[in-house]
Amino acid sequence: RLAVIDLISLELTSRTFRGTHGLFPKNFKSLVDYAAFQLCGLSPIYASLHCNAQKELLNRCNDNWKRLLRFLQAVEQSSHMVETSAGN
Repeated sequence: RLAVIDLISLELTSRTFRGTHGLFPKNFKSLVDYAAFQLCGLSPIYASLHCNAQKELLNRCNDNWKRLLRFLQAVEQSSHMVETSAGN
């Protein structure tokens, strides 16, 4: 699982070697955006959404794949945090 520091390192590397040489599709700003897109696609939450709902969620994140990935990771993490006994 990629941490934020991993994405930052990848972003800096892709800026340093700006010539993409076909490493990622042209509709992505950087290799990091493409990696975030790929990771979003692997998210069970994102994958369960209808295509229109996926587009709307990306739109709500200002078309920023990294922001969407952080949101999905936060939702997944928060859904595993609370465990209570059967009476609480």
